[in-house]
Amino acid sequence: RPAATSVVSDSDKAEAEKAKTLGNAKLTAKEFDAAIGFYSDAIVLDPTNAVYFANRAAAHSQKGNHELAVEDAKSSIAVDPKYAKAYSRLGLALFSLGRYREAIDQGYAKALELEPNNQLTKDA
Repeated sequence: RPAATSVVSDSDKAEAEKAKTLGNAKLTAKEFDAAIGFYSDAIVLDPTNAVYFANRAAAHSQKGNHELAVEDAKSSIAVDPKYAKAYSRLGLALFSLGRYREAIDQGYAKALELEPNNQLTKDA
């Protein structure tokens, strides 16, 4: 994938947002493969947006593809190291793989450090 320093056109950003919105709708409908497809489209259009990788990680987790969720969460973190939700998604994926210490150290603890008042992360 292109480096995060890539220049993304406004039209590609707009199309990527449309794909993300469609992906969110599919995720809500539990149509995980379709959601993953839309998030992948968004990533191709704008690989500089950490949200798209984190959302695809969520879809992979809900589908049970925890290894792929780990990869996407780590990609999201690489794009934006201050995006707390990416660390939460990493924590969930690692936890689901039985990698509990890593889930805490690499995921949940960092998410809480970035967003100490996020109740979802506290509850995890």
